[in-house]
Amino acid sequence: MNSTHSGPQTPPHTVLGVDISKACFDAVLLLDSGQRRASRFDNNPTGFGQLQRWLEAMHVGSVHVGLEATGRYGLALACWLHEHHHWTSVLNPYRVKAYGTASGKRNKTDRADAELIAEFVQSQRPPAWQPPSQEQARLQALVRRLEDVQRLLHAEKNRLTQAAPAVAGSIQRLVRLLTAEVQTLLKHIRQCLDQDSMLQRQSRLLCSIPGVAWLSAARVLAELPPPQQLRQARRAAALAGLHPRRHESGSSVRQASRLSKQGRRPLRAALYMPALVARWRNPLLKAFADRLATKGKSKKAVICAVMRKLLHIIFGILKHEKPFDPNYATA
Repeated sequence: MNSTHSGPQTPPHTVLGVDISKACFDAVLLLDSGQRRASRFDNNPTGFGQLQRWLEAMHVGSVHVGLEATGRYGLALACWLHEHHHWTSVLNPYRVKAYGTASGKRNKTDRADAELIAEFVQSQRPPAWQPPSQEQARLQALVRRLEDVQRLLHAEKNRLTQAAPAVAGSIQRLVRLLTAEVQTLLKHIRQCLDQDSMLQRQSRLLCSIPGVAWLSAARVLAELPPPQQLRQARRAAALAGLHPRRHESGSSVRQASRLSKQGRRPLRAALYMPALVARWRNPLLKAFADRLATKGKSKKAVICAVMRKLLHIIFGILKHEKPFDPNYATA
């Protein structure tokens, strides 16, 4: 499910930090000589070309680029950089912010943020990012659009319960329109799964897990990188923000562990409903949840643990390309 195109095999020494927004992005280049150069470009293909010519004017070839994960604003630039053989790292904003705090950074401007990102990349040397395949990108766009429309539909239905007679008809018409659009998007998502052999096979494998229906499988496949890229199930859990964060210090500070939530919210959301169902209908996860409940864990903590366990199962099924086996643990 990932792109077969690859950039350099090792990260270049020259670093470029990018702070991106909807309309433009600031870039700060750290040269080998220790000098720094900064510029601003439009966040569109024309601006991408200007960035490339700017780098060439400074006699810089391939660079190690860092930009924060900002939803859809930075995806086009990240893909463009990857296609032009730059080592591209898409960074967790929490890590960059913590690095800036530890470094004593005080200013908060677009250029200062780009400079901070460049320094973070130079210090930490984060791994390269792999863009989604065209099929996964299409599936992700459809799934996220479905979630947007469903939120709008839910909001309009709530308004209808308290609507004045003068506007009730308008709300009802919009509810019918949004309901039809939801059905259309569901049809397109199903077609997206059926038209690609890999997505179709992976969807069927995930649907073998009790608690996972076809739409939940589509949502997971839209957000989860391939196992070959993640390599370990715990990295998948970290990507989803499902790894626990402990807060203990000395003998007096003993706060309850919480989810870090420093990951992809859409992936966590895709796992929530399947985890609720699997808590009671999946034999492995039910036994796992019962053990936690017996130890006094809260319902919320149990469901969060089931979500993490479910993601581990999903990762293993996709990695080994084998359907769910309820007797696996016993065997």
